Amino acid sequence: METFWSLERPKDPTPTDLIEVLKEIGINAQVQYWPGTVRQESNIDQAAEFMRIRLCLPKSREVDVKEFLTNQPRAEERDLATIWWDK
Repeated sequence: METFWSLERPKDPTPTDLIEVLKEIGINAQVQYWPGTVRQESNIDQAAEFMRIRLCLPKSREVDVKEFLTNQPRAEERDLATIWWDK
């Protein structure tokens, strides 16, 4: 996460990249894109603790994570993909 580690989140690989790799090895895979609901934590303290752990930050940074979460606009949906192939 850029805010805490000065790292830009990667945009690759994508589901389309996976489909291309599977086709290269002879698997005829299909992909379906669909919108999914973003899981929202109702308890900001629990959300901050969970995110802090995922970001490998020390407990002393939990206040910073909570402030970050409080100031972020909440996304309602995110793009998801389901990939499948026949045997």
